[in-house]
Amino acid sequence: TSSPQENAISSHYLKGLKDGGAGPAMLNEEETLKKSVKLSRDLSEDSLRDASLILKDMVKDITLNPTSLNNYLTCKRKFMYNDVLMLPGAKRQSLVFGNCVHRALEETYRRYKETGSFPAFDFFSNAFRRELVFQGVDDAIGMRCLGQLATLEKWFDIASRDQRKPMALEKKLTATVGDGIRFTGKLDKIEMEDERAGRVKVVDYKTGKPDDHVKSISSCSDLRSDECDEYLRQLVAYKLLFDSDKALSKDYRMSHGELVFLEPLASGIRKFALEKGDFVNKKIEITEGMVEVFTEMIKDAWDKITSLEFDKLPERDADKCGFCDFDNICWR
Repeated sequence: TSSPQENAISSHYLKGLKDGGAGPAMLNEEETLKKSVKLSRDLSEDSLRDASLILKDMVKDITLNPTSLNNYLTCKRKFMYNDVLMLPGAKRQSLVFGNCVHRALEETYRRYKETGSFPAFDFFSNAFRRELVFQGVDDAIGMRCLGQLATLEKWFDIASRDQRKPMALEKKLTATVGDGIRFTGKLDKIEMEDERAGRVKVVDYKTGKPDDHVKSISSCSDLRSDECDEYLRQLVAYKLLFDSDKALSKDYRMSHGELVFLEPLASGIRKFALEKGDFVNKKIEITEGMVEVFTEMIKDAWDKITSLEFDKLPERDADKCGFCDFDNICWR
């Protein structure tokens, strides 16, 4: 389990990696890697001298998902720490809040689907609070999460006017890409887009600030570009997963993905006639061509992962590294 503090990577796991009383910020990257690998496999000293053999053994069983693929595309070294060695990260407020929101949304829409009556905000709020207790965070994070309920209520009031029932909630899907690459994901909600044409859309709820994503998604012309918004890639991943499921794709096809932002815009976006304080739903058509490109991206990333391409960024990037749990390990 990881520490509930937002600015520290502290856990029983990492305690086993460090010598003496050095805190998380004092961990050396090379030593962290060596000790992580050593604890991850009970191997002879001769084998431990060749870390590449151990990493190859570890990566062969990895299942990729939209988040882990984005991790690799953003920073190969972060992928190694987070998705191969599985070093625990800090329990950040944003992650806790997101978990609570998604749980509350699932319970709310499941009740709506079962009863035909959209629950009141109290139902959502109670589900949110139960999940917050389950997350086991400290009082500071808990209070900040509860403080965001007022904004959520404003969004909830708007969302409750949409009377479309979900076809499925929290749907877990798996696809096999290329030569046996396992790719998995969980779709927040599936809704009917055009019943006559058999088209559906996948709704993905986002709890972070929408401003930059709304702008960058509209300007992305290449999924492979470093500038491509990761949320757009996630929607394409969901179509790949949906289309790979024989039961779902038998009668329906996913034509659109929709990003639903639960936090209002911090500033207006004149290009889209959006004003500060607006809640944004961003619906995007997802094409077969986009899925083909994304599939090749998975294959390319997998080839590099199995070749153990886990290089650090050429230099510290304030935006990428500043919010990474492993910043102190890489750039001490």
